[in-house]
Amino acid sequence: MENYDVAVIGLGIVGSSVLARLSEKYRSVGIDQFIPPHTKGSSHGENRIIRAAPSEGLIYAQLAARSFALFEEIAKKSGRTFVYKTGGFDCSTSPSQWAETAKKTCEHYRLPYEEMSGKELNRRYGNFQLPDDAQVILQPEYGHVDAEGSWQGFLDIARNNQADLLLNTKIEHVDLFGKTLSLGNGSKIRAEKIIVCAGSWLKNLIDLRMDLRVQRRVLAWYEIEDPHADIIPFCFADGKNGGDWYGMPSLDRKRLKIGEHNHLSENIRPEEETAPNEKDRNLLSHFVREYTKGINLNPASMAVCRYTLTSDEHFIMDRHPAHDGVYIFSCCSGHGFKYAPVYGEIAESFVDGKKCEFDLGIFKIDRHIRPAPPVAGVRPK
Repeated sequence: MENYDVAVIGLGIVGSSVLARLSEKYRSVGIDQFIPPHTKGSSHGENRIIRAAPSEGLIYAQLAARSFALFEEIAKKSGRTFVYKTGGFDCSTSPSQWAETAKKTCEHYRLPYEEMSGKELNRRYGNFQLPDDAQVILQPEYGHVDAEGSWQGFLDIARNNQADLLLNTKIEHVDLFGKTLSLGNGSKIRAEKIIVCAGSWLKNLIDLRMDLRVQRRVLAWYEIEDPHADIIPFCFADGKNGGDWYGMPSLDRKRLKIGEHNHLSENIRPEEETAPNEKDRNLLSHFVREYTKGINLNPASMAVCRYTLTSDEHFIMDRHPAHDGVYIFSCCSGHGFKYAPVYGEIAESFVDGKKCEFDLGIFKIDRHIRPAPPVAGVRPK
């Protein structure tokens, strides 16, 4: 049996970040049932939005500030660019509070912003045709991150740190009492610390009654017809007509990527494979038709990903409630990629037994554990 200080289960963007960080000081192994970067979760795709004033809450702004700094550190060490700070905006129509929350977050942390109407935004950025009365919070500390480039970057760091990567390797059983992992090839490994970052497969591996759902999402890329286009990353909560839209230019600025946060809210099994269909196309093309101009209405490509959703859409970053040395990371619900390098730091504080610099109360696992069902003939206490 191979012995390690740390075992990281799942090497999506979260697990890869954790492994890269912990392998700097611990003998570490990372295990994934696929070969990353892959399309079996939600870490794939060309790019993701990153912004300093997320509308999900103040703790996320703290994580974002640290994420910007860490991405810059990693870029200097590797000689690669991961973050493209282009500016961007949060926008909403009443009754949504999305833009107003972004404004308050900017004010709280003294981040620069400019408030304007949708009509003013349309004049400044000619490829948008937002509702005239929409509230727009335009922010310079906004952009997009090279998703698969940074994912691969974390894996490269782990390899350079001499971490073992067991790829295309399925875990058949997790013994949390003995800290032992039984692998599909018949071998076993043991680790003093286990960090579970398995995304949609989390519930299959860990025996906790977690309130998690796996849902299907689809993204689409549309050709930008105007060679002088001025598309910038954005999040738009359309309270009047419905839809929580987001988008950004491709890294070569030739296409517009569009997604809708809830999409069709289709629950799926983690292993279930689906392909984009006409319903997906119609939903995503609706935004392009209604709110942009100079963009081809037919998607050039589409891709499916899996969202792992908690009931309140906040993350899980916590110790296992019953097993010392076991930690659960589910930085999920569709808005976790932008904080990628911070997860490694947080995992390091757990493993080292040190106080984390962030207040992680909102990410406690007990918020998402359902009580056990009553046993027949036994009165509840």
